[in-house]
Amino acid sequence: MRNSTVCYIEKDGCYLMLHRVKKENDVNRDKWIGIGGGFEEGESPEECIIREVAEETGLTLKKPAYRGIVTFVDGDYTEYMHLFHAKSFSGTLTDCDEGVLEWVETSKLPSLELWEGDYIFLDLLKTDEPFFSLKLVYAGGKLRDAVLNGEKVKLPYKKDKKSKKEVEIYTDGSCRVNPGPGGWGAVLVLGEHELEISGGEPETTNNRMELPSVTAALSRLKEPCRVTLTSDSKYVCDGMTKGWAKSWREKGWKKSDGKAALNPDLWEKLRALCEKHEVTFRWVKGHAGHPDNERCDAMAQAESGKYL
Repeated sequence: MRNSTVCYIEKDGCYLMLHRVKKENDVNRDKWIGIGGGFEEGESPEECIIREVAEETGLTLKKPAYRGIVTFVDGDYTEYMHLFHAKSFSGTLTDCDEGVLEWVETSKLPSLELWEGDYIFLDLLKTDEPFFSLKLVYAGGKLRDAVLNGEKVKLPYKKDKKSKKEVEIYTDGSCRVNPGPGGWGAVLVLGEHELEISGGEPETTNNRMELPSVTAALSRLKEPCRVTLTSDSKYVCDGMTKGWAKSWREKGWKKSDGKAALNPDLWEKLRALCEKHEVTFRWVKGHAGHPDNERCDAMAQAESGKYL
């Protein structure tokens, strides 16, 4: 019986993953896994994971969250893996002699070569699931049984990236007077199905109306989807694709000139939704005849008009 630890270190919507490609006789050969290893005599789970992360990555964890215990069974072999999640750390990433370290977007994990059971606890890490016990039974490298908190998990579990629903979203926000009464509108398209949503506020700004048009639309999706989001807002599109929001967040929601970055609450919500879904942002020029953009603009104008 063996005790081990593993930690999924998160930064900017990515996990630090170890691609095990350097050792020939490695049971995890070619697999992508989190950072961790076996206990040394007298160590607690927290002491073990902090040491292992430092040895394998050069990083120092700060208060890693102890999320659960995973019991691996393969024939006569049993291992208890203590699972951690961390967002706070310091130091500079170094090379690892066990494989290649790489920051991987959480939305892209299904495209990697993982152990099938890993998908189960990785999904649990994305939720507010309390401390859990997960038993994974393998035979011949295949997952044969999975039990979460005493209840069986339906297998096969691995989610194929191609099975995600493809959704198109169109958004717009506006103010009659900036600042002043404002509104937003969004259109969601899934195959032949469409949904229009809209809202507004009596006192707001144009940029602040652009953001909830996006977050409200993404929040309507009940499962992780692949989304193409079309907006005429450079503020929204460039904020995500050019790393503006990421930079502002890292600076404590300050811009490069030291002034406060506006709407941090809405940016945080948008960043969280983009971790759940695969979102591609596409900018179009406003008021240029794009039919769905014009639909969204009409809804936004109608909502703002309610406060005049």
